[in-house]
Amino acid sequence: MSQRTIAHNGIEIWSEGFGDPADPAVLLIMGATAQGIIWPIPLIEKLVASGKHVLRYDHRDVGQSTCSDFNANPYSLDELTEDAVAVLDGWNIERAHVIGVSMGGMIAQLLMINVPDRLITATLISTSPLAGMLFSEDLPLGPFLKAMNEAGPVAAAKTKQEWMARQIDFFTALADPAALDKTQLQRTLSEVFDRANDIETATNHARAIVRSQPLDRRPMLAACTTPTTVLHGGRDPIFSLVHGQAIADTVPTAKITVFDRMAHDLPEYCWDAIVQSTSPS
Repeated sequence: MSQRTIAHNGIEIWSEGFGDPADPAVLLIMGATAQGIIWPIPLIEKLVASGKHVLRYDHRDVGQSTCSDFNANPYSLDELTEDAVAVLDGWNIERAHVIGVSMGGMIAQLLMINVPDRLITATLISTSPLAGMLFSEDLPLGPFLKAMNEAGPVAAAKTKQEWMARQIDFFTALADPAALDKTQLQRTLSEVFDRANDIETATNHARAIVRSQPLDRRPMLAACTTPTTVLHGGRDPIFSLVHGQAIADTVPTAKITVFDRMAHDLPEYCWDAIVQSTSPS
């Protein structure tokens, strides 16, 4: 593996590559508040074994990428999409398979819409075609996201232990309990906290989504020709299955696979489907 810090529009983006740079590239795009290291190494190893050069990176405001004052420097999904393109440019990659989960899937959709020539395939996991407040009459909020919105802002954690406890509860609520490895989750979250430039700026991602336009990407997704795979959980408490189905029904090339037990997580039983999505038949 190797790491690169990419300077782009006044910020720095941390990134990491795995495998042979001569192989077709895969860009992994994580969800809101999540660092790139959340992508499981065993999944990355499967992708590398399939003959791919795999990249993961920290969004702005998380991990080792630049953190900033959102009030002074607001941004939206558009800027986060430009960051993803900057990662490809920073690794001298013309085209890539793009795999995005949750907010990362929204960014992948904007790549499909704005720079389709940079994509080989798109894999959209546990995501929605909506931005803004993330619901519409036909695509309601999932129960967990609805409860979060109703609860409102939470005070910043005062210690690593308090932050860890909150995050463990958060990820546990979003996971298939039968597939959750809490020991590994604790190790990963400890690393997330220790490597963060500013652990609190991760919440800026929610503000970026809320101020994004258009509120519904479906009219633009209907014209997309990128080979697309939609992977969604039948128990997703953030974006219920109708969100993933709406993408699959809109993108002409899309195929959907539903994992009945999966919630809003990346359980091992979906990894083969992720790998297969980068080698469409």
